[in-house]
Amino acid sequence: GYPFYEGFLFPGTYQLLREGFSPLPFIRESFDRYELWYETYADDISRSPYTAAEIVITASMIQREAGSVQEMPMIAGIIWRRLELDMPLGIDATTRYELNDWVNPLYREDLERHTPYNTRRRRGLPPTGISQPGPQALHAALFPSETDYLYYLHDQSGRIHYSRTYDEHLELIRRYLR
Repeated sequence: GYPFYEGFLFPGTYQLLREGFSPLPFIRESFDRYELWYETYADDISRSPYTAAEIVITASMIQREAGSVQEMPMIAGIIWRRLELDMPLGIDATTRYELNDWVNPLYREDLERHTPYNTRRRRGLPPTGISQPGPQALHAALFPSETDYLYYLHDQSGRIHYSRTYDEHLELIRRYLR
């Protein structure tokens, strides 16, 4: 009954039998674990202005973007705030998902293509999740930090920096990434 599977298969450790392996029992168990999470938070999800699918998509981006669990609620707050302001999300991980390349540098041409997953060019959420978010990312998407920040970046050492304006963000890019 979900519009897509990406994000709804709960990450974790699963026992798989080598002999006679079929992916269906694994997928069912993984999805059942997601459903347990959903049941735990069903009331909170129903009070949220977002659907379960939108929460999962956002959590999947948080999972890929956050350098630590502590960063997740703030990143969630920034994502929801940008959506409320009808701003492009500008999340490179969505382009990486589409390219299926999590290692190589992204090039300008990658970031300028108009595709459903290019959140630099397209407003709104991508059409599906881009990873299997864990419980911390799901929790952050459901209970984001309230913030005035609109931008974030990780420097070369992985430390996160937040900014309220695009000019502040550009200054952080000059300071930490060049």
